[in-house]
Amino acid sequence: MFGFSFKGIYLPYAWLFLEFLFKGGVLPFGGFIGIASAYFYYYLKYEYPSQGGIDYLETPAFFRHTFQRLQNSGNTRRATQNTQNRYGARTPVEGDITNSTNPRRRAGVRLGGS
Repeated sequence: MFGFSFKGIYLPYAWLFLEFLFKGGVLPFGGFIGIASAYFYYYLKYEYPSQGGIDYLETPAFFRHTFQRLQNSGNTRRATQNTQNRYGARTPVEGDITNSTNPRRRAGVRLGGS
């Protein structure tokens, strides 16, 4: 940062130092809280369970089941290609020229060269 080199692990502390300098000596309490909360998250999510403790930050089963169901249903963009809107017309996929309902819309031509 600004000509200084340091390892990436020290980036939050370098950021705190620069914020301290730019604010004219006022301590950046928001930065301290951010570093502390990141440390506690890492500890509770990875370190404590690896030592035999409980994973307190496990993803709720509701989210796991919901996203697993979405993943198993396939690509949602392909699934919407053959859907119809409330008037019975096919709904084209955004950016797909072949499914366009406008007969004047065609593939583009490259300008300015071959």
